[in-house]
Amino acid sequence: MTLASESQSVLFAINSPFSTRDYVSKPLFENLVSVVRKHGMTPVFSSYEVEIKEFIESNGAEFEPLVLRGDGFIRKQLWKVRNSVLYRAVTYRHNEVNQFDQQRRFKEITRKWGKSGHPAIRPHDVWPRYLGFPFPRSKFMLHLQSRILWSGLFNHSNEIERIFKERKPALVVTAMLQRPISFSYIHYAQKAKVPVVGVVGSWDHLTKDGLVPPSVADYWVWNETMREEALEYHEIDPARVQVLGGSQFDKYRVPPTDTELAELREKFAIGAEQSVITFAANTNPRGIGEPSVVQYLAEMLAEGELELDKNTVIVVRSHPFDVFFEQRFGELRSLPNVRLWEATQVKQSSVEEMRMDSRLTSTLLNQSKMLVGGQGTPAIDAACADIPVINIAFNGTESVPDELGVRFRYEVDHYKKLMSMDGTTIVESFDELAEAVKAYSANPELKSEGRRRIREEFAGIMSDKLASDRIAERLDQLLSEL
Repeated sequence: MTLASESQSVLFAINSPFSTRDYVSKPLFENLVSVVRKHGMTPVFSSYEVEIKEFIESNGAEFEPLVLRGDGFIRKQLWKVRNSVLYRAVTYRHNEVNQFDQQRRFKEITRKWGKSGHPAIRPHDVWPRYLGFPFPRSKFMLHLQSRILWSGLFNHSNEIERIFKERKPALVVTAMLQRPISFSYIHYAQKAKVPVVGVVGSWDHLTKDGLVPPSVADYWVWNETMREEALEYHEIDPARVQVLGGSQFDKYRVPPTDTELAELREKFAIGAEQSVITFAANTNPRGIGEPSVVQYLAEMLAEGELELDKNTVIVVRSHPFDVFFEQRFGELRSLPNVRLWEATQVKQSSVEEMRMDSRLTSTLLNQSKMLVGGQGTPAIDAACADIPVINIAFNGTESVPDELGVRFRYEVDHYKKLMSMDGTTIVESFDELAEAVKAYSANPELKSEGRRRIREEFAGIMSDKLASDRIAERLDQLLSEL
């Protein structure tokens, strides 16, 4: 056990809604608190999701609001420049140096639609060429701009300085390492000579979200693919990269209880003998044409055309950030075999609601015949539940330019690697969708080996040990070495 003063702390800087959801999940939160307390320190969770404050303080930890802006007029302007210009310039240049597929996709969209705009474009799909000026593929310019981005000039904060003085962290853990707010906490950790753990927040970040700060003692990633990306594209010392798995997938290792199964069927009015297909909806405008795809599936099921029971129910789960879900899918409520589920939005939810949503998701997939949806993390979730995955790569009945359509969204590095596992079926038309549903209905074991590879190589499930336990063990080891 580390002989540490009770006044010392471990500071967890949680800087995104998805990170908040993961860090308050069970058993990760309980594990982290237990390990920190074991070493005689105080766990301090810093987040802008103030809804979690009561839970944090009622369960053995303390809370600090995450600092989101600089102090005073000048510092606020410098932070704005950092976030909207300098960070984007470094990200653009890093992606250009490495010639990521995502970069080519963004450049094509920007070239054709950057000035005129289009309803199918999201603001961060447009990356003007001036962000790479001059010499966009110059590694010297990349590293020069990165040092400026991470410097005290753009990361000064009296409030973060206060937190470090009062909380006296012995270790800082930053979630979503590549987000600009993390740079400010890392800056003050460096000043205080406090080691930092940098958590790479998601499986796509290392090939699209810019260069990771080099002044981190320990980098935590989900899987070996991310580890290889950290070494190749970010030149990190291999000894400092830890493969610990994705804690958000731990829920699939815990089978649903009879009570959870009963609650699922009651919530969605699913009969004991009815089968289920989960449709994982994306955000607008990423989910172009999704309502028409759900309608097609519902009608084909009702007509007995898909080799599934006519009474099969489609549960459409919203993306947690989709505020237009009801507007997009609401009319489908009239279909007798469609159920709409507006998932919990982290920014407006209590910890209990987030945890219930997580368990309901895993229970739903556990009971589903297959998952249908666009490009995204639900494919990994479905692989963890070992159910077939059908990825929609067409625009339903909607018409948009090819480079803005659903198919083009698969032209990104992280998803190409997932598709190479051969654990999903990509469909580019209604007819292909129907054939894929029939094939999986006849043989659910199709591509099961590919799903196993996705579980291992993307979710990081490599043993009987939960990712939450591996994370806690690594934290314990680091605190023991202080």
